[in-house]
Amino acid sequence: MMYETMSREDIEVVRDTFSKQANGKAWKNSFGEMAKKTVLRRLCKHIQLDFDSIEQQKAWEDGSDMEFTNNNVENIVNEKSELEKELEENGAIEADFEEVKENGDN
Repeated sequence: MMYETMSREDIEVVRDTFSKQANGKAWKNSFGEMAKKTVLRRLCKHIQLDFDSIEQQKAWEDGSDMEFTNNNVENIVNEKSELEKELEENGAIEADFEEVKENGDN
């Protein structure tokens, strides 16, 4: 079993270094929850995942704006996703919406 511990100082360093809104409402009003999230994000970096496709692996890796390696924090440059780039180039696309019923729904 793996576990991760971080001191309050460690969490504050991550907040001050990598958070987009280090002085934002979430950190001020819910420090405990944000601290838990920080520790969990770091712990999740140790999970060994087996992805079905390269796209799934890329989506997982792009889901975080920071990376933890050997307890060292490395900043990942926030790049726009391919979808974001495409939407900026082409604008929003209108599409028909159809609700899909789940099994058991009448």
